[in-house]
Amino acid sequence: KSILTVILALLAMQYSLGQSDNYSSQFNVLNYGAKGDSSTNCTAAIQSAIDACGESGGGTVTVPSGVYLTGMITLKDNVCLNLTAGSELRAIPDLEYFPATEPGIPSNFNPFYRWSMIYAENAKNICIKGQGTINGQGQADAFERISPKRPERYQNRPSILRIVNCKGVQVKGIKLINSAFWTFHLMGSKDIVVHGISIYSRTANYNNDGIDIDGCEDVRVSDCYITSADDAISIKATGDRPVRNVLIDNCLL
Repeated sequence: KSILTVILALLAMQYSLGQSDNYSSQFNVLNYGAKGDSSTNCTAAIQSAIDACGESGGGTVTVPSGVYLTGMITLKDNVCLNLTAGSELRAIPDLEYFPATEPGIPSNFNPFYRWSMIYAENAKNICIKGQGTINGQGQADAFERISPKRPERYQNRPSILRIVNCKGVQVKGIKLINSAFWTFHLMGSKDIVVHGISIYSRTANYNNDGIDIDGCEDVRVSDCYITSADDAISIKATGDRPVRNVLIDNCLL
């Protein structure tokens, strides 16, 4: 029975990977005041585009070619963030723009790990895709490079992506570089497809895991390239939720 359950779950993930994205409504961040000039703070503009997209019932938020400085942004239900070729979301090197956020589900990491560049919690049907880059600027002085031997080493260092208690997550094609901490943390979430992404997070800071699959279910990670200063892919349970039904296929780690 348990083998059959796993087979059915993996077939369901295979089916979801082949589905077309249903994010037809379009929202361009330029129309909300974002400027890809590598100097303008675009946090509010990008968040406004995401909020408008979510409030309309969902769609695609497009980031055109250019370099967009941003603090923390939060994804909403039925929103796909599309990073086009030549686009880069670049973290503002100042912790002021990354408010501490403690997830609502239990984890022994919650007391000291609270910072993220792109965050989602309790969301459904969310997507980040494209040929663009998300740069965490983990080498910045604001995200202090603290030795792993010191107990405060997890503090004040944003992850690039943190997805908490979400259902229906797709992350495809993008490049993630220079995270200040774990690059991509999936926590307590379900029905996840990660396909064709690249992660380079080796020299910017410490504890630079590639992907952390933490208390999640029904996860497929395929055709990814990850080079990191710590775990390339870590399967763990930092809280009270177990990990179930994970398939990792054709990845270079």
